[in-house]
Amino acid sequence: MKRYWEIPFAFFVFTIAGATDTIFLHGFIDNGLHETPSTNNPLASTILGTVLAQSVSTLSIVIPIILLTMASGNDLSSIFIDKARIRRGLVVSIISFLGFYVFTGLGLAQGLFPNNGITLSRFIALTPALLVLVLSNGIREELWFRGIFLKKYGKFLRPLPSNMLAAIIFTSFHIQVQYTRSLLPFLGITLILGLWLGYLMQRSGNIVAPGIFHAGSDIPIYLAFLSYTST
Repeated sequence: MKRYWEIPFAFFVFTIAGATDTIFLHGFIDNGLHETPSTNNPLASTILGTVLAQSVSTLSIVIPIILLTMASGNDLSSIFIDKARIRRGLVVSIISFLGFYVFTGLGLAQGLFPNNGITLSRFIALTPALLVLVLSNGIREELWFRGIFLKKYGKFLRPLPSNMLAAIIFTSFHIQVQYTRSLLPFLGITLILGLWLGYLMQRSGNIVAPGIFHAGSDIPIYLAFLSYTST
């Protein structure tokens, strides 16, 4: 029955990871992340607080997925964590990441993701925080939305429909976003991005290349978040 239980088990892992993220992250936010900074709560609405929240969220998703995968008897290559394939697709992803960085730094993404008119000097100053935020989010979402599913789907579906299914689920989780002025174009871009990331993961056999590409595409989004924080 192993061939049949792996897909429902993958959704179980997906749900547990999401629930863990909700518990830890919401607890962090409920304790005042978005309040006005004060002596009792110096991390509220700060860059450091945002980075810590993202780190907590990433760990609360990644750790349960890894532990449950190992507990199920599968090795980590089943969720695209494979040292032997780490270099595949890496050059394309790094070049794309740099392209997204320059595109955002020139202010060309503000039409879709308003960022309070961040200047180039401010953008450069925020780069260390941006790197932590986008890389952690890229890896966790690739593992959460694609890593735990694509090989399971592949036992019943061909690569393209497997990828399409994962991309549709990925896009559906972005319907409620509020950081863009144009939701429908954003969802269209998200679907196309999801298809490309799935293809990159299938071709490379590893989570690193799609994780880096995904991180680059998140740069204008997280810059918008950081534009509302204090130093």
